[in-house]
Amino acid sequence: MSICEVRGLCKEYPAFSLRDVSFSLEPGTITGFIGRNGAGKTTTIKSMLNIVHPSKGEIFYFGMPFVGNESLIKQKIGFSSGAVNYYQKKKLCDIAAVTKSFYDNWDDDAYKKYLSLFSLDEKKAICELSEGMKVKSNLLLALSPMPKY
Repeated sequence: MSICEVRGLCKEYPAFSLRDVSFSLEPGTITGFIGRNGAGKTTTIKSMLNIVHPSKGEIFYFGMPFVGNESLIKQKIGFSSGAVNYYQKKKLCDIAAVTKSFYDNWDDDAYKKYLSLFSLDEKKAICELSEGMKVKSNLLLALSPMPKY
């Protein structure tokens, strides 16, 4: 069974159209999107996570349609978009506390382990972190719920 299957994904913007993207992600593989700026890589990923709403197409995780199963599916997957760039004035510990509330399987021990491993100070506001530390913060938040995938 595929971890994720995208079928006929389309997204229309005034100056850009993503058309008929289809692929599947198999267990045990690493997949990356490579392409020129504006090719639709980010739009595809955001559509896969319901950050933007596709105009057309279907997305399945673990054989289940994403629509109607989003919460259950997001409990099983980890996602990092790069750097934490929201709530710049909030402390990392406050952002983690809010993020934790969305996950049934948040692991406080894993959170502490990654804080130490990444040399992060959870009492610092995001705006006080370097770009590299912001990326590590995002990984911290993606890995602390102990996603299966």
